[in-house]
Amino acid sequence: NVTIANEEQLLGGVRSPESANDSFKRDLQIDEVKEDTSKEKEGEKEEGEASKAQSIPARLVIEDHVPLSSPELLSTVCIPDAKVVEGVGFYDIFLTVDTKMKTQQRWSLTRRYSDFHTMHSAISTKLGGEEKIPGDLVLPAKASKLFWSHTSERFVEARREKLEEYLRCLISCKNNKALFIPEVLHFFNDDAELIDTLMRDSKGNLVHIVASP
Repeated sequence: NVTIANEEQLLGGVRSPESANDSFKRDLQIDEVKEDTSKEKEGEKEEGEASKAQSIPARLVIEDHVPLSSPELLSTVCIPDAKVVEGVGFYDIFLTVDTKMKTQQRWSLTRRYSDFHTMHSAISTKLGGEEKIPGDLVLPAKASKLFWSHTSERFVEARREKLEEYLRCLISCKNNKALFIPEVLHFFNDDAELIDTLMRDSKGNLVHIVASP
């Protein structure tokens, strides 16, 4: 009995040709399953990355290269500061634009009083006939240098306030054609610099977006 038991144990440890073939097939199937699982995970990873990119497209693309590509999207304007450089007054303008991608962009540009005057002259020429110029769109008049110092802090500040009021009146009249006049587009677009882009999070708060290089 002892001898038979040992032979059975020995036979149990030796594979027959048929059992070896079955084992090979089983190992092959396991390798195929591992490969399919790996491909599936890679596919899920790619889909996840694509979905993530689509959910925040503004991180990848800055939609507009100028603030007034669509004038009706211009939201707010202000002139927070003015400065005098070599006897000439410069006014810093900040714009907020609501883009078509539901983001918000903030732009900055600097203009002289002469730039305002050129733009307003074009508006008066092209809308002074049958078209109606916005009623409150009044550009501050030029002041004589004989009676006023154009570089004094008081004069520059007073003009800054009036020019800011002028621009706010201009953009508030979205239904008139003034914003589409070429000189107006040039005024807002030329040398304008994009400060940043914002989008609303799930709570409706504006958050910064950094564009990918």
